[in-house]
Amino acid sequence: MTHSSLSVRTIVGLMILLGAAAPASAQSPGAATSFAIVGGTAVSANGTGSIINGDVGVSPGTAITGFPAAANTVPPYSTHSNDGSAINAQASTLVLYNTLAAAGPATPILPALGGQVLGPGVYSTGAADLAGGGVLTLSGGGLYIFKIASTLTANTTSTVALLAGANACNVYWQVTAAATLNGVNFAGNVVAQAAVTLGTGAILAGRALTTSLGAVTLTSTNTVGGCSTPNALPPVTTATDLFIIKSHTGPFVVGQNATYTIQTLNSGTTASNGLITVTDTLPAGLTFVSATGVNSWTCSASGQVVTCTTPAAVGNGSLGNNITITVTPTAAAVPSVTNTAVVTGGGDSNPANNTTADVTLVVLSVPTLPEWAMFGLLALLATAGTVALRRRSGLGRG
Repeated sequence: MTHSSLSVRTIVGLMILLGAAAPASAQSPGAATSFAIVGGTAVSANGTGSIINGDVGVSPGTAITGFPAAANTVPPYSTHSNDGSAINAQASTLVLYNTLAAAGPATPILPALGGQVLGPGVYSTGAADLAGGGVLTLSGGGLYIFKIASTLTANTTSTVALLAGANACNVYWQVTAAATLNGVNFAGNVVAQAAVTLGTGAILAGRALTTSLGAVTLTSTNTVGGCSTPNALPPVTTATDLFIIKSHTGPFVVGQNATYTIQTLNSGTTASNGLITVTDTLPAGLTFVSATGVNSWTCSASGQVVTCTTPAAVGNGSLGNNITITVTPTAAAVPSVTNTAVVTGGGDSNPANNTTADVTLVVLSVPTLPEWAMFGLLALLATAGTVALRRRSGLGRG
């Protein structure tokens, strides 16, 4: 092998490695760009009042039901039942699905999506779940790819919040099984194999796409779309929209102080105005110790209810100051507790996403021996070992 051939192979290898990372910077729905919904076997709209801001297509199936009685497309978009546009969109959906599946390297994240704050990147997890009242925050402009190895579920009253330039049209969810979106707001292009289902009143800023194996189902009063026009921005809230992120350090240990942290956020386009109140109801098994807030927060407690207020405004797309609540778990909290908090006031226009819950594991403390007891135990073990050796020696002589 010559040095020149080695150099060529090395360069080719580097090009392959660089190319492997390329999918994270160049995602495109291709021929599905104008579509808000693409199904494989069927597209069904139930109930009433659903609005689709984009084309709706199905292929290789032909069933599109519930249009226009239950759902309508916003002009100039229309429905496409296994016609040329739908066939091409389905082909592009498969290419997109495979491209997303190959994207990487991916950073593993917890399957419980609520409370996580993520920047642009490629992420992977198993059966992903966004709990009721939970908030997944995507912060920063750029590309987001989520590779879900099983199902994706967004429960009622959950929210995907977009901050600091994050755009729903640049968020992609590759779902190996089915996606069920029951939350108030979900963001991104959901590309699933088995199915995409929207619960009553759920809003999807992005696209609902399935491969030829899947179906898309609307339950009632759904809104889907916002990315069907090139460079389109996702729907945004034009008023104040406050919500909170609640997290903890843990697991908690019985008898030891532990902390919760609460942050207020505003995903609307208008800064909050007026007094903001955060109310945290501690579950049984947690004993209140203290509550403090950075800068303008004032906190107090009455029994299990902790109340914090601030007159400070929370700007659009920004986080408010932190609140820290310190508690002591008792044995009654084992094996877990669910702590619920709610934000009100400040001119908030969307109370549906004001409540969030944090599930915390609680364990019993592990007793430790004092030093004298440890030395005594070691001496006892040494004596027992000596006796055992003497016995074995005596048996050998016999």
